[in-house]
Amino acid sequence: MSEYPSKLFVYGSLKPGELGFEQVEHLVSNHSAAKLNDFALYLRDGLPVISKQEPGASVTGVLLDINYGMENEFWTVVSEYEGTTNYKLEDSLPVNSEGKEFLAGAFIGRKMGKGNPERLYSPWSSKLDPIFSQSFPVLHRDIASNTLKFTDAEHDPIGYWNQMNGLLSQYLLLVSILEHLTVVKFGGSKKQEPMVRIRNFNKVRDFQTPFVR
Repeated sequence: MSEYPSKLFVYGSLKPGELGFEQVEHLVSNHSAAKLNDFALYLRDGLPVISKQEPGASVTGVLLDINYGMENEFWTVVSEYEGTTNYKLEDSLPVNSEGKEFLAGAFIGRKMGKGNPERLYSPWSSKLDPIFSQSFPVLHRDIASNTLKFTDAEHDPIGYWNQMNGLLSQYLLLVSILEHLTVVKFGGSKKQEPMVRIRNFNKVRDFQTPFVR
């Protein structure tokens, strides 16, 4: 028998339809819209996090029912996904779903005074993440519009470094965006190096599908 709860309240990247749900989908028997009262939702370092209790506030999310007999595997996966730096598990919180109250686990933020968290008043979605919805499209446009010319640092140092600095800036920004994407997809555990997570995209079914215009 698992020592963990049989339900988990999620409000971020582990919600059905979000990038991280694939990590636990096979371990979940059912999910339903839910609300956690007296907590508040914040955005910190580009990731959603709920605060300690704030009377009168509420967080909208989803209640996941864990497949019977798969509780240990589920909590191993989820604990690895969330890591221990930014989140801690509260294992017995009252969550309202479909007109009933259930006791469920939820990952709440550690050290909420750090990182300048921004209060969110609507549910979090990766589709609204400005890094994905605004920054990346602009970067994609800039990369596609690059006009490269042959030059070298010896004969044309200014032209060479103007071009090279632009390319390096685009490359570093792209890596930064990919790293953020991998955290949302695979979790933020420090046990995985960023480039390891990026290479893991080769194993994801959605990223194996050829792009069709």
